[in-house]
Amino acid sequence: MADPGSRGEDSDGVEAEDESESEKRRGVPSLRERLPMSAGLGVGELRARLGVWLSNVVALDGAVDCLVEFGDYSLSETFPIGATGPGQGMRNDAVDGRMLATWIKKYQHLLFSVLLVAGLSSLMVLAPRGNVSYMDKKIPGNYSHLLFSVLLVAGLSSSTIIYMYSNNIMNMNIGITSDVNTGFSYSNANSSKYVIYICDGKNLCGGYGDRQKGIVASYIISVMLNRQFGVIMNDSCDIKQMFKPNQINWIVDNNKIKNKTSKRIAALDGYCDKLRKSMIEMDLDQEYKEEVIYFSLNLEFVFYLRQNIRYEKQLKWLEHLSMSEIYNVVWHKLFKLRPHIQEKLDPFLDLKKQGLKLISAQIRLGKNPTIPRDSKVVNSLNNMNVLWQFYKKYNDSSKYRIFISTDSDTVREKARSIFPDVYSDVPGKVFHVERSNKTDVCNGWRKVILDQVILSLSDVLVISNSGFGRIAAFFRQNENDLYCLNLDKIRRCTTQSEIFNGKSYC
Repeated sequence: MADPGSRGEDSDGVEAEDESESEKRRGVPSLRERLPMSAGLGVGELRARLGVWLSNVVALDGAVDCLVEFGDYSLSETFPIGATGPGQGMRNDAVDGRMLATWIKKYQHLLFSVLLVAGLSSLMVLAPRGNVSYMDKKIPGNYSHLLFSVLLVAGLSSSTIIYMYSNNIMNMNIGITSDVNTGFSYSNANSSKYVIYICDGKNLCGGYGDRQKGIVASYIISVMLNRQFGVIMNDSCDIKQMFKPNQINWIVDNNKIKNKTSKRIAALDGYCDKLRKSMIEMDLDQEYKEEVIYFSLNLEFVFYLRQNIRYEKQLKWLEHLSMSEIYNVVWHKLFKLRPHIQEKLDPFLDLKKQGLKLISAQIRLGKNPTIPRDSKVVNSLNNMNVLWQFYKKYNDSSKYRIFISTDSDTVREKARSIFPDVYSDVPGKVFHVERSNKTDVCNGWRKVILDQVILSLSDVLVISNSGFGRIAAFFRQNENDLYCLNLDKIRRCTTQSEIFNGKSYC
């Protein structure tokens, strides 16, 4: 199979991504550019820097497959940045620095022991008093000690450099447990002023993906303004029924804000686009002087906010993060599933224990008989044959389970009928959080949330043109086996591909 970064088409008919397209900048430097000795180096270049001698000991060519570990699952534990793979897309011939760092950390004692024993053995066995042959030349015994001592010191020094470099990689990215090295900025819980994301039924808010974009944007604005952050989303089913605060308390005490001055900004679609562009240069402190600022937003703001040089200090923590890493860390610092939602994941968490791989797709048709109130048609049933063809190689119940999140009952039932032995599903009706009929709303919300979490746990993921699917790919934090469906074409993609560009989607 061709590399995801290469051009052309593989034997499965899956188009490879155009490399020139995948390398377009997303407003953040690539991993290759932002590290002093890049984690995105090709194997040959990395070996050239570290030395062939050491790379013969460490199997740099070996693909380190970091999959999400199932088990006692919680969002805060399972989705730390860098835990499951690179946030930036990298070619298959590249070494992921964080995985290399994890490997070195895990086996550091074995590595050092091997190098030490090898060096000492060389001194004892290959450095007798007589002469030694090296590169077809005779070396006097008294120099052989020096030669192999130099080799030993060079080897140990190289391993030390790699070890320090691996720590540097860990510290330059959002870490697993410690915030000391992450640079992550919390909203100011002691401030008397607030930034609150609001969706209370007084205006449209969009689907779940739109609301996630609005929440992430509002949180970053709260950091820029050094304010407390809150979420009010009770237009249909109160978000507090599905999520509880994780590391940041976003639940708003109405008694503390009811007498404060306030301003509400409900900016959707075109107006939202104008607003995010204006925030590149806006003095937010002058624009938003009221004590409580309510935002209702439905577009991606991160690309624009991070360009505002007035708030360079407040946004320093974003400097070395990709878009996927930012969404991942902000969302999971804020939210944790309630236990009654968490337990519904058990059938999917058990798959790993059974040695099965999860093959998932997020398919949005847009306006269709299941969601007739959607604003536009995104795809059609006629184009789904490419997905069924893609799935055929996974139609083996001893190895795989297939999952589909979709806005179409027809797509859902078609998948169930074609792949009855491998098909897995979350019970419940197909639901759009804003456009479905307002019956059994909380169960509909539960299915939407579970669908996205399951997509993020997938070993293979296909997404369509939808913010819901893109954010699932962000949360997955693994560029391997990620594919994008565009009408009747499935192409390999990464979270740096055009479909993920914050400027190109709502």
